Amino acid sequence: GILGIQFVDKNNGWACDWSTRFLRTTNGGKHWQSVIISNLPFIGQFRANGIYFTDKLNGWLVGMGAVPNPEGGTNSYSYIFRTTDGGFTWNIINKIDLVNFYNIQMVDSQYGLAVGEDHWYNGTFGAYGTIWETWDGGFTWNIVYKNPASYYHGYYGIAFLNRGYGLVAGLGDVVKFTNIFPFISKVFYLDTVHYPVPFTATFEVSDADKVAVTVSGPFPLTVKLESANSYKISGEVPESLVGKDFNFSIKVEDIRGGVTNYTSTSIHVDRLVHVEDNGIPTEYSLSQNYPNPFNPSTTISYSVPTSCQVRLTVLDILGREIVTLVDEQKFAGTYEVNFTASNLPSGIYFYRLTAGTFTNTKKMTLVK
Repeated sequence: GILGIQFVDKNNGWACDWSTRFLRTTNGGKHWQSVIISNLPFIGQFRANGIYFTDKLNGWLVGMGAVPNPEGGTNSYSYIFRTTDGGFTWNIINKIDLVNFYNIQMVDSQYGLAVGEDHWYNGTFGAYGTIWETWDGGFTWNIVYKNPASYYHGYYGIAFLNRGYGLVAGLGDVVKFTNIFPFISKVFYLDTVHYPVPFTATFEVSDADKVAVTVSGPFPLTVKLESANSYKISGEVPESLVGKDFNFSIKVEDIRGGVTNYTSTSIHVDRLVHVEDNGIPTEYSLSQNYPNPFNPSTTISYSVPTSCQVRLTVLDILGREIVTLVDEQKFAGTYEVNFTASNLPSGIYFYRLTAGTFTNTKKMTLVK
């Protein structure tokens, strides 16, 4: 039978059942197309429990399947699948042992919630109603709530308006949540740190008096409660990280016991070359590369007078993009980028800067 169904509009919908079969409709359910989820490692029966799409192409599916145990017998796992083509092809992005995922709801492409059951609570085996959340599109999951009173009563349905307010349905009951997650609700940081600008990040939690917060990275970081539920993280990035990525993570632990929430990200460090005497450049600019002609490396400089999205690309003589040198948010300032063309033949090339509404293109010559 059908275990999960969802529509993104009046015409486009999807359904899953107790098999590797997946159904989709584009005319409001009048006709359904059957799609088989193939190339899976399961043996025996697979059960697809829940499905959720954020638009016509991007969807997630949760279910359970068994795989051979090297020591004999089988192991059962909960699987999370991802599709980016409307459900015609699916990829496994995670599998979790000793839990059952029964339904899923994605708020956007990164944040989502899932419900089901966890088999253990304080050393006692059962089927405890549990809520998980993901911050990275379903690749990793953390438990945010487990009901110790729901022995053999998992959660099967979910409907949340936002992270803190929604409903879950179990066996014979519906549970309402208003703000039960004492965990990270918002994180604000840049994907790129501009040395020597100090690194800062802020994040919010609910019920700050009930959690313990720690942060970690490859250099000393401090965390401070700025307001009732808002924390600020700060630290001085060492010059040794310029041109590299570093991992930064937040751990929030419920001091009442039971649940811990993590979030982490990889952040790139580049060098803020200089700014004008008045603090920022006065206009957008793209300088001629130096040296020019060059072999095989050259330096390209550009300036932006305000924080904006910057894209710097290299094009061939036909105008085709062959290299992307920069594609990220930048602070106001002047920057230098090194371009090495060891694998390109001699000839004329172009480099193009797009920053906000500003676009400029210049020519350079590679001579070998």
